[in-house]
Amino acid sequence: MAGPYRVSRLTVTVHNTTDAPAGDRTTALPHSMIGAHLLLAVEGGRFLSMTDPPEWARHAVAELRNDHTWPVLAGPAGREDLVLSSPIILEDHPVLADESPGPLYDATEIDEILSLRTAALTEREKREARGTDDRAAEVVDLVDSMPDAVRERLHGAIRWLREVTDPPGPPAAGLTLPEGTGHPWWDPQQDPEAADAPTTIPIDGEAVGQAAYLSCGFILEEGVELSVVGRVAQALGDAARTAGVTVATGDTKVVDAGHGDGIFINTAGIGLVPDGVDIRPGRAAPGDAVLVSGQIGVHGVAIMSVREGLEFGVEIQSDTASLAGMVADMLGVCQDLHVLRDPTRGGLATSLNEIAGAAGVGITLDERSLPVPDTVANACSFLGLDPLYVANEGKLVAFVPPDHADAVLEAMRAHPLGKEAVRIGSCVEDHPGMVVAATGLGGTRVVDMPLGEQLPRIC
Repeated sequence: MAGPYRVSRLTVTVHNTTDAPAGDRTTALPHSMIGAHLLLAVEGGRFLSMTDPPEWARHAVAELRNDHTWPVLAGPAGREDLVLSSPIILEDHPVLADESPGPLYDATEIDEILSLRTAALTEREKREARGTDDRAAEVVDLVDSMPDAVRERLHGAIRWLREVTDPPGPPAAGLTLPEGTGHPWWDPQQDPEAADAPTTIPIDGEAVGQAAYLSCGFILEEGVELSVVGRVAQALGDAARTAGVTVATGDTKVVDAGHGDGIFINTAGIGLVPDGVDIRPGRAAPGDAVLVSGQIGVHGVAIMSVREGLEFGVEIQSDTASLAGMVADMLGVCQDLHVLRDPTRGGLATSLNEIAGAAGVGITLDERSLPVPDTVANACSFLGLDPLYVANEGKLVAFVPPDHADAVLEAMRAHPLGKEAVRIGSCVEDHPGMVVAATGLGGTRVVDMPLGEQLPRIC
């Protein structure tokens, strides 16, 4: 299959080549493959689940065809080198249910159906069944002697009721490849070198900061497909585990069709702030260096292209990412970072204006230093937008004391998510509360707060 995962599509066909004599149904049955099961094993590789495939493989799985059989992962939970293909629908890693009172079939619902059908036989039919073979006699005797309390247990059981997220732990590994692990579902081409985010922030060798809890509220539009909600919830859980955060509580509301735009999610988080760390916007001071961790405007243009169906000649993918690891590296070389901010809705310009206003300082930018990729610049030029006002994810802006600016910038560039970090300006005493950019033509322009929303609200 095409793609970065080196995945192969396996086709297995089972033929009955028995030289059975011609005859009626009774004669043919002993030579047929009714209830045939197929076990497939692989050495040095892994099967993908057909029931719950990773996001990047869903399209390919949807195109597969299974005739009169259903393949699932077999063996203990976590095993991926064995597949069972059978003529009944099972879940991955099927096991015999504890509720099964005897060797009927696979338990619960199927046991219940078989038991009720057997119990409905007449005494004559039961005698005939017992005379067929020992197995049939065992099933009839088991059903006849089954107490009512045991029969009630066959109505089924809820097995997988659990917390929204599992306890914090290491993120689940993706598909193992010679080059490393598989990529997160939301972006198969995301930088494979991006490091997993730590749950603690070390300063002077001591872990002092820790991510904690997140609430999550889903607002669903009536009619939204449950499969879409499930994929979003799974992605949220995966991202929370990667960042070491527990989704501790949540809620779900449904609004009328046409009034919800599919799915809205609101969140709130709680974390532990290390002693001595204060990154509030009011701490920006004259002389501070203004650093940004990478290219700006990518996320906003990517979202706009998807929502509005726009094409710019090249694919622009969101750069969403957890920045905890890079922040840990920055604090490791300078605990006294003055301000950290994620320039999301309203873009970098909005964040800088809010910081300038809160601290009562001026901010000067070198427009030529702004890291705007060509794809974003071209898209903004086409749409009449300023990249400074386009939303970002996976990026941060930092205000750093001048004596530590070079060390912090070096630490940012050493992290996979900060490889393109640059210094874009500084804080000044002049024009307090204003952001001014020096243009490439030698002039200046005021970078004001946006007068309106340039994009639909995305965060």
